[in-house]
Formats: sequence, structure tokens, C-alpha cells
Amino acid sequence: MIRRFLLTLCIVACAVAANAQSAFFQKCENEKGMSTVYITKAMLRMVGAMKIDGPAEIATIADKLDGMEIVSADTDAAKPKLLKAAQEMVSQKGYSLLMKVKDDGDNVSIYQAKLKNGLNRFVLVADDAVILLEGTLTLDDVSNYVKSK
Repeated sequence: MIRRFLLTLCIVACAVAANAQSAFFQKCENEKGMSTVYITKAMLRMVGAMKIDGPAEIATIADKLDGMEIVSADTDAAKPKLLKAAQEMVSQKGYSLLMKVKDDGDNVSIYQAKLKNGLNRFVLVADDAVILLEGTLTLDDVSNYVKSK
């Protein structure tokens, strides 16, 4: 009886975790020429607890994140597809453009969507990568992290 309950609990947990990925991420996951990385809250907590040489913002931002998704274009042919998918996402989901930076040929835009319970979702769109951050982090947290890179 307990084994059946634990098995059911594991299946439900896996289903919930699979649904935690955004539709944008799931769309890009099977695109040729794109790489995807999904980092769970548990892994982010481990990173936040580790003593890492480098900017202190990593630990601060990791503690405030519930999840992170990274999608990068590995080929020149995939770059326009990635940027188009990112633009569709931020225009349809009620994101606000917070910041746009052009520096030495690099273009980065940061969008924010306010969610329930004080959560925020930030989308960082670069020329060849998109990063989605979700949690209780603020624009200052995201800006400090981007500056540290």
C-alpha cells in the first residue's frame, strides 16, 4: 500500500515538474540548432548554498529564483527563429520592456511580467540566447547579475 502511494506521489511530482517549463521553452526544445537548459529550484538552492569564487550576486540571485530556463541558438540559421519566438512570447504574455542595452554590437533587452504572490518573471533576450528567470527577484537583482558578467 505504501509502495503504491509513493509511486503515485513520484509520478505526480514528475508531471508537475514537467509542466513547470514554459511553453516557449518547450517550443524551442525540439528546434534544430537550439540548445536548452532547465534548472530547477532545488538545483538553484544548492548553487546558492555553495561557496563559489566569483560575483556574490550569483548566490543572492539563486536564493530568490524558483526556476531558470536558458535557450541558445547554436547556428546562425537558428538565431532569427529564437528571436522571433522570444518576441512572440513577450508580446502575447503581458511583459513590459524594462531595459534595452546596445553595447559593442551586443543587444540585450530585459522584460518583466508580474505574477501572483509577489513573484516576477524576467526574460533576458540577447542576440543568440534567451534566459527566463522566475522568482521573488527584483529588477535590481537582475541588473546587478547582468553587470557582473
